[in-house]
Amino acid sequence: MNLTADAIIVGAGVIGSSTALELARAGLRVVVVDRLHGPGQGSTSASSAVVRFNYSIFPSVAAAWEAKHCWEDWAGHLGMVDPVGMAGFRRTGMVFLAVDVAPTHKVMPLFDRAGVPYEVWDATTLAARVPGLDPGRFWPPKRLDDDAFWGDPVGQLGALWTPDGGYVDDPMLAAVNLATAAREAGAQFLFRRQVAAVRRSGGRVAGVDLTDGERVSAPVVVNVAGPWSPTLNDMAGVGDDFTITTRPMRQEVHHVTAPPGFNDGDRIGPVIADLDLGTYRQLHPLAVAPRYRCPCVQRPTA
Repeated sequence: MNLTADAIIVGAGVIGSSTALELARAGLRVVVVDRLHGPGQGSTSASSAVVRFNYSIFPSVAAAWEAKHCWEDWAGHLGMVDPVGMAGFRRTGMVFLAVDVAPTHKVMPLFDRAGVPYEVWDATTLAARVPGLDPGRFWPPKRLDDDAFWGDPVGQLGALWTPDGGYVDDPMLAAVNLATAAREAGAQFLFRRQVAAVRRSGGRVAGVDLTDGERVSAPVVVNVAGPWSPTLNDMAGVGDDFTITTRPMRQEVHHVTAPPGFNDGDRIGPVIADLDLGTYRQLHPLAVAPRYRCPCVQRPTA
């Protein structure tokens, strides 16, 4: 069977489904292809779904700030309420530890320009606002088999606090919601289908061939295949001149008991970006990860 569209989207994760919704709303005929069984079942399902604004260029900061408002009014953004349930945004705030590799003084002017509220914390404020967190500076991250792993901190860290940060409580459900809204807008989804080839004609993309023999024709192919996106780029014969590449990686996740003094009823603690140790943490009342020197070994706490 042959299908014709204005745009083919490869990948039905949260980004692919969102792209499908916006293109369909713009009046384009959209076909989404995904090798899995439903929306968001790939890397989206394993996402920590952090909503943050710390980016190095203004367009990214502005896009993240705008997206936060969409998450807060999710039903309004979708234009519907999904009968299977709705993903929700948890506004917990975000703590971005101040490290040389990602200097906070460079992002603050971007926050000012976009209107993102923030506070600058010194090490004393950081330790008081996030009980149990050691503000010591251990940079750079070290392997467990490095003797320097056990060294004492050199100096202390402050942080940049953005009270409007947080996370989405069910990233896969968010992709399902977006796909449902996209279908209502006219997008077509092909699940359990895999791209075998990207066709070209006259030097331009002409569509994709699927492993089951089906062919979809369109002048635009949008690659949002996540960890498999380099393979799709190779099929299309593009990427040799890209300055940014991607590759799949596994990340360890640990749940540990919250430190004394952290629990406060049903309060959910902030998201913490700790590039000093190379970790991300989401702090919950009953399962909070203190600072780690590596994903598997706890560092000393203050």
